[in-house]
Amino acid sequence: MINLLTFSYKLVRADSFYIFYFFLAIGMGVIVGFFASRAFERRVWRVCMFSGVLILHVITALVILSPEDAYKEMILRKKNTMNTLTNCKISAFDAQQGFNGRKDAWSCPDGTTRYLPVKYRPEGSLSENKVQ
Repeated sequence: MINLLTFSYKLVRADSFYIFYFFLAIGMGVIVGFFASRAFERRVWRVCMFSGVLILHVITALVILSPEDAYKEMILRKKNTMNTLTNCKISAFDAQQGFNGRKDAWSCPDGTTRYLPVKYRPEGSLSENKVQ
């Protein structure tokens, strides 16, 4: 459980989108816990039911997210991007165009071609100044 919380913290620090995900899980737990606890008359049972439902929602959100895998995948993607930027050269501007944006083709020394978004294009290189 400590490992799960540690990777959740690292994931939130690496990408702030996951803060929304955790607040959503906590909010849903509060809403469901409130309505589930209304079935009991005694205050002790209400508090127990509310706490149980809230904890259940948070644990379920953490298990579904699997923060360790998500964090390791994010770090691997960043490492691959940095490796591409340092070792590869642009071979074609706007090689892929689609719904997820424009991407440039990068040729690497090992013979692979990787596609990165235009934001990684070196400064001063425009598609009009392409050298063939």
